[in-house]
Amino acid sequence: MDKFQVKTLEIKEARELSRKSGAKFVWLGQPVRISLTKALGINADQLLEFGPEEIVAMPDAKLKILNNYIFVCYHGITSAAVVKFLKEKKGVEGYSLKGGITAIVGENY
Repeated sequence: MDKFQVKTLEIKEARELSRKSGAKFVWLGQPVRISLTKALGINADQLLEFGPEEIVAMPDAKLKILNNYIFVCYHGITSAAVVKFLKEKKGVEGYSLKGGITAIVGENY
């Protein structure tokens, strides 16, 4: 088993984790036409937006604030790669939203 296996969450699990622990959602994609907060069922203060390249360039001290956050992209591929990068290279834990935003709203973003 890969010691850096990516942890994924279904949307219900992600919302519950956020509610219980205060974990924020991190959108990794380009701006979209839909309301991400509405689609995810969260408040605006629970959502951060970063490009993957911004995360890679962040100083380690700033990356620590992303610990145990839930990363979201279009299909779950970029978020899984970011979560794996954070764990392997920086020791920061995180979760990838399984299937990304399309698992929730389809391809209508």
